Amino acid sequence: MKTHDLVVLARKLNAPEETIEHCKKLTVVYLETRYPDTNIAKEIKEEIENLKDSAKEILKWTKKNL
Repeated sequence: MKTHDLVVLARKLNAPEETIEHCKKLTVVYLETRYPDTNIAKEIKEEIENLKDSAKEILKWTKKNL
């Protein structure tokens, strides 16, 4: 399976729900950078710090479990 959807990947790895929630946030950002016509860039700028925290939590879980 080939996908860039972090939620799909997290579920496939049986990640805890908290990690999946972080993945949901970051997948939206990924879609904006991959497909710039999605028009959510303004909303993303307001949540940058939260997204960085989500990325840190995902990396922490990944390093611990893989």
